[in-house]
Amino acid sequence: MLSLIATWIIGLLIRVKARTKIHTEEFIAFVFSIILMVSFLFRYWDARYLFPVQVLGILFAPYSLYCILLSLTLKLDAVKKTRIFFYCIALLSIFGLYQLSFHSYIADSYKSTYTADLTEYFSEVPDSTSIFFYNATQVVPFFHGSNYYQRITMFKKWVLGSEFAPIATGAKVDMLVLGPPMLEEDQELPLDKYEEVAKFREIRILRKKER
Repeated sequence: MLSLIATWIIGLLIRVKARTKIHTEEFIAFVFSIILMVSFLFRYWDARYLFPVQVLGILFAPYSLYCILLSLTLKLDAVKKTRIFFYCIALLSIFGLYQLSFHSYIADSYKSTYTADLTEYFSEVPDSTSIFFYNATQVVPFFHGSNYYQRITMFKKWVLGSEFAPIATGAKVDMLVLGPPMLEEDQELPLDKYEEVAKFREIRILRKKER
């Protein structure tokens, strides 16, 4: 991401110096990317927030790279420089495809049964079951009932559904679905009235102990 943004910035500076017109769409996309990158310093960190900046970088950095190549004082004409540019883009595309296919989160999920396992498990959970989804919003669609609560930690200072926390701590639901702990208070959640019955990656499913 940083490499793409750096290339984009250098290309923009070259065009500004050469008084080349920069389209409004590219300028807005650049400002948006910079603001989003700066916001990383003041928000809960998650790699998914890099995605919009990466996409915009992939869209605009190649042309900036082309401008950089043309501005270099090489003993090559514009046609040869253009050919070198396309060769570089082709090599980067091949490398990116290889990375995506064999060494990425997507590649790791090829043989994953995560979704199938959750679907099968919740198909056997009665719709009347009361459930508390605690930092586990991704699991909610697998449950077909409507008797559930949610608590979502968006950022350290932004927690949705915190008013429902006593329901979880007081064992007032039949089942707890716990995601990874996001705050210190998540690690101190009393679970003595529940017992773990299933686990799917970072998702733990606990059922209320029978009296």
